[in-house]
Amino acid sequence: MLDISDKSYLYSIMDLYLSDMISSECFCDSFHRCYDIELNPSCLTQKEEEIFCKYSRIFSRYSPIREDVLLYPKVYIGDKQLKEEVKKAKISLGET
Repeated sequence: MLDISDKSYLYSIMDLYLSDMISSECFCDSFHRCYDIELNPSCLTQKEEEIFCKYSRIFSRYSPIREDVLLYPKVYIGDKQLKEEVKKAKISLGET
């Protein structure tokens, strides 16, 4: 089991999410808990810090409520857009 305060946890949950092994809600909750609460930022490279910071803001806009996304598309993102953003994050990090 991975340590939630380790940066490898972030990479692992992205892989799990893209493999459909965890839900969008689980991914966002896990990412937030690790990156925003548990992780010591000094363990990240400058590039990782910049990328995870950028995508943390994007991932925090996820809403499982379809009406939120439809009514406020500039505020919330849904499942499809979240999946695309996770893919972009992995590419930015040099992973495919």
